[in-house]
Amino acid sequence: RLEQRELLMSLTTVHRTAGMVWVGAAVHLVLLWRRGKRDGSAANFWPEAFARFVILGGGALALLFAGGVPLALIYVDSWRGLIGSAYGSVLIAKWTLMAAALALAFANFQAGRRWRKALTIPRPFFAEVESILLVVVLFAASALAALPPAVDITKQRATLSEVVQSFAPKMPQITSPSLTEEQAASAESAVVAREQSSAEEQWSDYNHNVTGLILLGIALIALLESTGHAPWARHWPLGFLVLAAFVLFRSDPSGWPLAPGVGILESFGKASWVQHKIAGSIPIALGLMEWRARTVPNAGSSLSFAFPILSIAGGLLLLTHAHGAFEMKAEYLTQISHTAMGMFAVFMGCGRWLEIRVDGPVGRSAGLGARVMLVLIALVLVFYREPLA
Repeated sequence: RLEQRELLMSLTTVHRTAGMVWVGAAVHLVLLWRRGKRDGSAANFWPEAFARFVILGGGALALLFAGGVPLALIYVDSWRGLIGSAYGSVLIAKWTLMAAALALAFANFQAGRRWRKALTIPRPFFAEVESILLVVVLFAASALAALPPAVDITKQRATLSEVVQSFAPKMPQITSPSLTEEQAASAESAVVAREQSSAEEQWSDYNHNVTGLILLGIALIALLESTGHAPWARHWPLGFLVLAAFVLFRSDPSGWPLAPGVGILESFGKASWVQHKIAGSIPIALGLMEWRARTVPNAGSSLSFAFPILSIAGGLLLLTHAHGAFEMKAEYLTQISHTAMGMFAVFMGCGRWLEIRVDGPVGRSAGLGARVMLVLIALVLVFYREPLA
């Protein structure tokens, strides 16, 4: 920026340096634990390094806030700028992820104190998830750099009521326009202002809403499994095969199998078609691997991590995903749902990670939280509507 350059550069340097120290120390702490499995000296040093990390992380956190809070006040000038702009929504997601990382950091702090008092070896599991969250926060921060600061977006900000309306419960679109109607509406999409939804928006709404209904069914069965009273419910990951079938068939009507006269080989020449089919194929692998991990005894602990890893990766992509700026308010109102789902997906993956790694009530609570996040993602899709300009 042309104004306040010295102040902004100084604050940015402090903020980024503190972030690098915290994230780098957390990641290296986890790597030290893994090295300790084959190196006795690393294993012996692990508890001391853990205790030192707690002190280092506290100092880095103080500097992080010292640089970040003034930057936020400068780049976001008002509550409406925070709520009604893409910059503000990603910033809120970043703060939420940071709050979760802070909760895990506090758990690590308590473990470090216990080790110093009773020499109880701290476990790395909370540090693992803390590291994951902090890496996601870094990607969210990088996404902010690609967005115009909220202070510069005044006329195209969304109001609080428009943001609330984007997530408000509404009847899902369960009837689809014909392919001919969708293609005709798509050909007329150069018109910016729309007073009512066209067949193109209705096609998108139908795809999102039905996907949400399928996912909601999967999530409810997963919640039923957590009660322990329905053994058959452990097969809930197979529902992702139904989800994949729907996405593979309905995604991208410009190619096979929906577009008349367009074969599968010709469709491979369309980048968007290939991307949609790859995205639709991921739930197949996700569902089969999670089903095997939950139903086959001794299927291998590494297989269990496929679900949290893919959930976190998918959430990361949604968090860093940005729509174009041709219709800035409409694009933002679309993006905000992606941001919310991305954040929920990251939390879902972290919850499943802790469910695998931690025994007892903490692990069970984390697993329940992961299922709740799946419900929230499904509800965002069920209530999704393409915004009008």
